[in-house]
Amino acid sequence: MAFLPFDDDLLHAEPRPGERVLIITRKPTVAPTPELLKDSYLRVVADPPADHARWTVIVDSRSAPPRNDPGTEAALQAARDRMIAVFGRMVVVVRSAVGKLQAKRFQKTEHLAGDMTEALAIAHTPIPEPTDARRD
Repeated sequence: MAFLPFDDDLLHAEPRPGERVLIITRKPTVAPTPELLKDSYLRVVADPPADHARWTVIVDSRSAPPRNDPGTEAALQAARDRMIAVFGRMVVVVRSAVGKLQAKRFQKTEHLAGDMTEALAIAHTPIPEPTDARRD
C-alpha cells in the first residue's frame, strides 16, 4: 500500500514519501459533475500506506475554477472528510483573499497557505501521535 502518482483531467498528485507529503494539485478544468471531482480525490487516497496518519496532504487549489454551488460544496466536503480521516494534517494552498475567506470555514481541520513554500513549511513540522480515528 502506498500513495501513487496520479493524473487525470482534474487532479495531479505527487507523493513525496521521504517527506511524508502528498501534494494534490487541482487543475483549471471544470469538472463535468461534482461527483467526478469527488471521485478523483477519493481515488488519490484510496490505498494509503501504513503510516498515513504521519503524512500531510497539501491541496493546491490555486488553479481550481471558482465554484461554490451546493453540489460542488457537498462533493468537496465528502472528499475533504476522507482526506482528514486519512492524513495527520491537511494544508490548502489558496491564491486569493476570496479563496482564503471561503477556505476559512474549514480551518478547524485544515491549515491555509498562500504559496507552496508556506505549505511545505507547515508540512515539515512534526505531527503529534494520532489520538483519534486516523490510527487505522
